[in-house]
Amino acid sequence: MSATSLQYRRGALGLLFGLLAGLGLSTTLSGTAAAATDLTRAGAEAEVVRLLNQQRAAAGKVALRVDGRLTTIARYRSTDMATKHYFSHEQPDGRYAWDMLTPAGILWYSASENIAWNEKPTLRESAAGTGTQWRNSPPHYATTIDADLNYIGVGVTTDDAGRRLWTAVYMKGPDRTGGWGRMETPLVASSTMSTTTVTLTWHGGDIRLSILTAGLRDFTVQRRVDGAAWQAFRTATTANSWKGSLARGHRYDFRVRSRDRAGNLSAWSRVITVRP
Repeated sequence: MSATSLQYRRGALGLLFGLLAGLGLSTTLSGTAAAATDLTRAGAEAEVVRLLNQQRAAAGKVALRVDGRLTTIARYRSTDMATKHYFSHEQPDGRYAWDMLTPAGILWYSASENIAWNEKPTLRESAAGTGTQWRNSPPHYATTIDADLNYIGVGVTTDDAGRRLWTAVYMKGPDRTGGWGRMETPLVASSTMSTTTVTLTWHGGDIRLSILTAGLRDFTVQRRVDGAAWQAFRTATTANSWKGSLARGHRYDFRVRSRDRAGNLSAWSRVITVRP
């Protein structure tokens, strides 16, 4: 097993490089039993992200968010090493991971890369082994818990000799993560023969990044009457509630989503229903 770590910071004096190599043996499942319980490629990559964020949490650091564009680059890097039979941050064409960021349309301020390989028989074991390799290497661990990085992508490829080649691409970049929104249970108050007074309340926020969190800007609330199309009810509002009258004899559905100061939108909240 082997692993290396490399970092590039725009405006820094140079490259920070660390190397760790080690050998080890492990007890494994065999044959069909191992295959039946193994992770998919995406599942193994997600498991490594989970392990790295677990290490960050133990160090009191905010979790890294996955950027699918970085995942694509990390997979490319692992596949390039697997098919061209090398193990290095520098590709045969002279490029590094960060040389691929801007051409991919990624705005970034600094970037780092960790790579590793092992010969674990399953992706599940390989993911666990990679997390341990990087945890036990001071240069890799320093990258893992770096508070100045906020996004990550992890990729793995198996070469024709059975080696699992792993790449983690990290970066510091602008917030591109949507926040969250939630509709609360409505409060139904007084009624007349034709209307009912209802108070709607909603909440939301931005998801905290390790650095450069944009922060909550506003909400959009939509309403649907009797199963018809969704219509704007409140747009770009900073309010958290509405009190008004709804006509009786109809079904009203409401949902909310938040927007942060970078323009990222949350998913729509669960739908709450009012039947005056």
